[in-house]
Amino acid sequence: MAAQKPDKGAERDQGAEPGLAAKLNDFLRRNRVAAFAVLVTLVVGIAGVAVWSVVSEAADAKAALAVEAADASFAAWTSAPDAAAKSELEATLRAELEALSARYGTEWPGLHAELLAARMVAEAGKWAEAESLYAALARKAPATSHVGPAAYRYAADAAERAGANDRAATLLNEFLAAWEGKAPGAERAHLALLRLAEAVRDYAAAREQYEVMVSRYPDSDWTKLAANRILYLESQGLLD
Repeated sequence: MAAQKPDKGAERDQGAEPGLAAKLNDFLRRNRVAAFAVLVTLVVGIAGVAVWSVVSEAADAKAALAVEAADASFAAWTSAPDAAAKSELEATLRAELEALSARYGTEWPGLHAELLAARMVAEAGKWAEAESLYAALARKAPATSHVGPAAYRYAADAAERAGANDRAATLLNEFLAAWEGKAPGAERAHLALLRLAEAVRDYAAAREQYEVMVSRYPDSDWTKLAANRILYLESQGLLD
């Protein structure tokens, strides 16, 4: 009787390594509790991220609405028809700004509230006090905040209006050191420094500011204004 040939297929079925699906099924069967725990963790994590995103967006929307309300109150206060109406609106505005500042601190809504509070002081013509408030705000604002550069420019303007040209120049130079190339307003700051130098008859320093503007901002309208000032100084024989 002829020997029976081995069934190659049977050998494969019985002796071959189990496939990936079989291995996975076996692993899940033996570790079903751990696998379930991992699954629950993933689901909870995803749900947590979704909830955080919704809550964060809601908080941002609430903050934006509060800032818009403060801006509207500030606009109404500045355009009040008479002193009595302005005084009545001022109490409401101050309360809004204090609440924003207390709630948000150095976050954008809180800094914006402080900026508006400083502008209220400037609106009253208290330039030295306004300068101090603006400068403090500019120096504490985070590097990611747009409030910092605005506060620096307001502070320099208030210092100049107060007759403190040296402090105005210091503030403008601080602004340029911290924000040039990162925030708008550098060309205007250089022109302001040119004018401040001209006011104290430091015409060489005025020309230096102009040369910086030509080098960095050749097409700016502020540079064109600076060119006009330099031409005037040259026409008066104050510059070679």
